[in-house]
Amino acid sequence: MTNQELEARLKKALEAQAPNDLEAVLSRCGQQEGSVVTMKKRNNRIFAAAAAAAACLALALGVGYSVNNKVASLVSLDVNPSIQLDLNKKDRVVKADALNADAKAVMDGMDLKGVPAEVAVNALIGSMVKNGYVSQDANSILISVQNKDPEAAAALRERLDAAASQSMQQDDVQGAVISQVVTGSEELTKKASEYGISAGRVQFIEELTKENETLDFEQLAARPVNDLTLLASSSKNATAHTSGTVSEGKYVGRDTAQNAALQHAGVSAANASMVSTEFDMEDGKMVYEVEFYAGNEKFECDVDAITGKVLKMEKKAAGADVSKLIGENKAQDAAIAHAGVTPDAGTLKTDLDNENGRPVYEVEFVSGGIEYEYKLDAATGAVLKADNEAAGMDVSKLIGKNKAQDAAIAHAGVTPDAGTLKADLDNENGKAVYEVEFVSGGIEYEYKLDATTGAVLKAEKDKQDPLDDLDDLDDLQENVNKPAPTSKPAQAAKPQTQQKQDIQNVVEALKNQGNQVDDDDLEDILEDLYEQDDDDDDDDEDDD
Repeated sequence: MTNQELEARLKKALEAQAPNDLEAVLSRCGQQEGSVVTMKKRNNRIFAAAAAAAACLALALGVGYSVNNKVASLVSLDVNPSIQLDLNKKDRVVKADALNADAKAVMDGMDLKGVPAEVAVNALIGSMVKNGYVSQDANSILISVQNKDPEAAAALRERLDAAASQSMQQDDVQGAVISQVVTGSEELTKKASEYGISAGRVQFIEELTKENETLDFEQLAARPVNDLTLLASSSKNATAHTSGTVSEGKYVGRDTAQNAALQHAGVSAANASMVSTEFDMEDGKMVYEVEFYAGNEKFECDVDAITGKVLKMEKKAAGADVSKLIGENKAQDAAIAHAGVTPDAGTLKTDLDNENGRPVYEVEFVSGGIEYEYKLDAATGAVLKADNEAAGMDVSKLIGKNKAQDAAIAHAGVTPDAGTLKADLDNENGKAVYEVEFVSGGIEYEYKLDATTGAVLKAEKDKQDPLDDLDDLDDLQENVNKPAPTSKPAQAAKPQTQQKQDIQNVVEALKNQGNQVDDDDLEDILEDLYEQDDDDDDDDEDDD
């Protein structure tokens, strides 16, 4: 991706975050030129001289310089390229690392340091699309977030999930975003280094191997994320969240696989009852595992996902004549009608089983974060057992979304603006909680409530801010690489390395005059500048 293309994409992403205010913000950046910067009082005269010199230099350059390089979060993006972003406490990029050769191609020419995480994700996905790593046929991306604070990690995961989905929509890709919070461990880091992949990818693969012990970690580590996501579609990955539908465009498709299996078995579609068609791996190959009943026999068939060729078929006595059963579709309809909900896309799964000589359909699906499990009489469709669980507890014991919303609104003592109220059921460290959000009169309210008792666990409110992800105006100016408008001809911003060198030159000049300025003093100077910039921004907002 060229510098011009990267600049355009970053600008577009920033405009999406503040669509109605970008030019106004940029023009306000120019007001800093020639302004007086009040420094904190110091006893050291030399310190003040160095501070003034560095301040003048920073203002002349027209940029903000942050010394906050302490890493607070680790974010990885995996497709086949694996990229790791180190973020500071403001969720800005401190460092971006390519973990494999494909990632180096994606990041070629990019300098993401200081860029907000969402903007960095936007730029990286754009480059992945351009380089052919993300497409309609391979549309999955895995985003993993690691932070010592579980709440901060969960919040960042949600934001990056949304940013990635929006980015793919901009590129006309109907994408699938899989996002997760990573529990860091020395073993996870060691394994990631050994295989040249991210720690998030390691965790995702380990979840797959737990669900299906026939899967081999080493083989999975070499597969693209789209294949891993297809394999995960038939499992219950407790740590990952999926939005969008995973593409099977590189493979023959489930209908073709089913027809191949039926033809190989010599069974017509009219005489068969399909149980399931799911992805699996056999000897390093992606296969469709097709199961169906015909007469008194159960068939299990592996079909090559690329060629459609039947690789293996087994059959055994079913214990019941399937021609007398209601069929998979009617069993699903009966379960969904009983639950009174609509299953989330890609979560509906049905198996035909035999319990003590009695054929039963086992139907499973997820809706709104709640897992539903049903057993139905395969001959009559009668519901034999119905369970629904979320966060490890019976949903019947939870207060429900409506009561959670009412409790949050009552606590706030306001009326939510139309269309802003939403509530989600979540699991926090094994505890079921409702997260309720709404806006009233320009104020954003966020609540967490105990899903069993309705007790308010956390309540926050903040003024709605279209630039709440852009912490200071100088960073906005730097990200779009556009000099602030002034009455004089604008000068192009210098590269960051040159900015650092210019500041260092000022310090060296002071030293040559016999003044004592050490590295700690320099860091304090720059920190004062950054804090002063933030204060100036706040004053500007108050004036507005």
